[in-house]
Amino acid sequence: MSEIAPSTPVTDPTVIAAHERLQASMADILPLFELDAETGAAAFHDYITQKSTELAVEDGGKTISAGSGGTDTFIGPETNLLIGTMYRDFRMDDPKAYEASLSFIKQQFNDLKDKMPHDRAYMNAVIAGATVGQVDYFGSVGGSAEKMAKISADLISEDVAPYVSISEYGQAAMCNQRSAVVHNTLHLFGVGSRLELGNLGTINPDGSVTQEQHAFLTIQNSKGQRVIFDPTNPIAYRNEEGVATWVKPALYPVKLDEEGRQRVALDEIIVAGGKHERRTAHELVYTLDTDINAA
Repeated sequence: MSEIAPSTPVTDPTVIAAHERLQASMADILPLFELDAETGAAAFHDYITQKSTELAVEDGGKTISAGSGGTDTFIGPETNLLIGTMYRDFRMDDPKAYEASLSFIKQQFNDLKDKMPHDRAYMNAVIAGATVGQVDYFGSVGGSAEKMAKISADLISEDVAPYVSISEYGQAAMCNQRSAVVHNTLHLFGVGSRLELGNLGTINPDGSVTQEQHAFLTIQNSKGQRVIFDPTNPIAYRNEEGVATWVKPALYPVKLDEEGRQRVALDEIIVAGGKHERRTAHELVYTLDTDINAA
């Protein structure tokens, strides 16, 4: 797993506030890890219900779209997310989207807690667990534009609801839905996140770049450094047939060029014959929706 930088003494008030938020979350969540599966799941459900209501107050029920510049706050269940003029808005109205991450976060934390300071282990566990959790919730690593169109097309009909519940997408879910789920999960576990509604370019073999609008995240590590985190493009572990069997987050410290872009190499890991071969799957170019290069 790509690691967040270890905790170090800082004076930046935003970094201090982020650390305090993480510590408060650890105080709430770590005792739940000590419970048996059934009791822990029930307790976590109650926590999600209470924390979601608390965080939704900061949201204000606004509409989030490419023109709005994304959001730093938790996305409440009454907020509309607009993914394009041809699609209906969607809402983050299913707590199960976050509950899916609990077991993975617990597993990751237990694997890491004896290898590094607990705050660092917890942050890494939340990021990794949220990545796997959204895959488990939606039922696939990637989405389907064709299925998306069938689910959320903006049809003129009195029988069609004005928005789509996040629970309706399933394997059709694409960058907007996946990033929104992970964004909210991070906030619920005390990790600050910004939902970026920017652009993603894929570098083709001939050197040309195919650009498209893209939703992804930026998060802040313990040193205050901003990091690109794209839930839709994780590091995938693939078997000999090329099928993804596991994923882990790909994290890139923000280092924008003069044009406000960042070029990265997305790796994948091929597992065959008991060996792991790491190779570059794609070269990508991110454009953020805000200029945070100075952060």
